[in-house]
Amino acid sequence: MLHLGSIQLGQYLRRKILADETPVTIAAARFIGSIGWKTISIALPRGGSGLSFVGDDGQSPTIIPDVAAFNAKRNKYLLIEAKPNFSDSDVKKLLNVKEGRYSNAITTILNCEISQVFVGVAFGGANLMLDPSELGMDFVLYYNAEGKIEILHDGVELGI
Repeated sequence: MLHLGSIQLGQYLRRKILADETPVTIAAARFIGSIGWKTISIALPRGGSGLSFVGDDGQSPTIIPDVAAFNAKRNKYLLIEAKPNFSDSDVKKLLNVKEGRYSNAITTILNCEISQVFVGVAFGGANLMLDPSELGMDFVLYYNAEGKIEILHDGVELGI
């Protein structure tokens, strides 16, 4: 095992990746706030906070979205997963939400139907190698080199 001082390389890299997730998460929360959404929960890496949804089947892993927000005019919620680089596992996690595998938890915690929830990802790093509209997400946000969020895909008209 490779060591850097008292930290194993794997632990160091995980900490580095988690640390880099924070600015993407914060930028996504600020961006959605700037277009009319009210942030109701932010779960920063190792923060121990955020909304927690348990799968309906009792076997799906508990998910804690990085950002949850509400828009009173539209009576809709957003759930966002953020990473410093594109994460296929985050897309799969949110697709499970869209498919209704967390409907009971969403109904209980957010007091709404799954049809009232939009899901999307925010990421930085290298450009996505496929069409963002093909991911199955309601929206895809990109954290650019200037630390700003760009909309790569918006299938739900986020700003309305």
